[in-house]
Amino acid sequence: MHAKKLKASQVSGVVLHDRRVGENHANEQIDPARSHLNYNLQIGDPMELYRTRLSELTYREGVRVNTMVSWVVTCPKELIGTEDEKRFFETMYDFLSDRYGWKNVVSAIVHLDETTPHMHYKFIPVVIENGVEKLNAKKVIYRSELSKVHRDAEAHCQKVFGLNKLILNGATANGNKTITELKLKDLEKELAVKKDTLEAVVSKVEALNEDLPAEKPLYEPKKGLLGAVVTAKAHNALINEFNGLLALERDRQRSVNLWKLRYEDEVKRFKSLEREFNALKGLDMPKEVLRLRDENKSLRGEIWSLKDERNFLQVKLEEVSNELSNWKNFIDELYGNLVEASTEFLNELMAFMPLKGFAALREVFRIREGNDQERG
Repeated sequence: MHAKKLKASQVSGVVLHDRRVGENHANEQIDPARSHLNYNLQIGDPMELYRTRLSELTYREGVRVNTMVSWVVTCPKELIGTEDEKRFFETMYDFLSDRYGWKNVVSAIVHLDETTPHMHYKFIPVVIENGVEKLNAKKVIYRSELSKVHRDAEAHCQKVFGLNKLILNGATANGNKTITELKLKDLEKELAVKKDTLEAVVSKVEALNEDLPAEKPLYEPKKGLLGAVVTAKAHNALINEFNGLLALERDRQRSVNLWKLRYEDEVKRFKSLEREFNALKGLDMPKEVLRLRDENKSLRGEIWSLKDERNFLQVKLEEVSNELSNWKNFIDELYGNLVEASTEFLNELMAFMPLKGFAALREVFRIREGNDQERG
């Protein structure tokens, strides 16, 4: 197991590498023909999970802030190729998720396209301070935690598999080795095998030379570290030819990956259309047409009813408006008569002002009554 802290600027590239998306792999141990065997134990798109969880946390933004931690968990050699291989990765996925928080998990991608099966487990380091969730890689991954997590993982795997030294093996006995160091060990072993093979081939060639006449050797060997080898010119020609074929293979694999992504998109679109088609196919179309026709007829009847009601209300509005206009004219006329009568009354009252007391008032009312009778 090996842990590495990642800054925000590194996250996207590392996630793309884990998913084997759109890249020219510098690691020659990667076999693109087996990349389809890789799988992710964490459900969801890694970048979406990363951005969503990060938006929920309190932290100080900056280029030097570590926003993600990546654990590389290598499958023990005792379990490689057995039924417990996948179970081991699932066990470590559960162990790490319980330890660092399930909602902080970004991805748990298992690579089966390299020499040794291993899992890239990525999570966002979160601590809770005063009830507030904060991003803090220093308080999650530190020196004592690196040694403690190995011991705890070893004890957990012993309970699950009943085997010792699945985690605390040769790779972790002398410290927390990086994935590069582990791959370098594998390369050294592979180089030793190839060296033995090359020495065997050279020995066979030398044996053939011994069977030929001395004046006509099969080739003139050049002495080196491994004994007789092919000439430098022939060696360089083979290397150039190999590099050319490797470049062609990488271009072919990039095209295959691109078309694979396009094919997956087309499959998703086809399935969506298929679901819509099946939904429409499940409908009783004649019955649905009749229902829609009846609904349309009902709506049209409601529209005509509303139009009639509107016309009726317009007529009533005009009648009310006319009645209000008549009342207004009546009130205006009544008011004019009152004003006129009041003016005449005041004029007549002023004419009898010299009279005093009830006699004056009596005379005024007498005259008024006489005038009213004449008008009547």
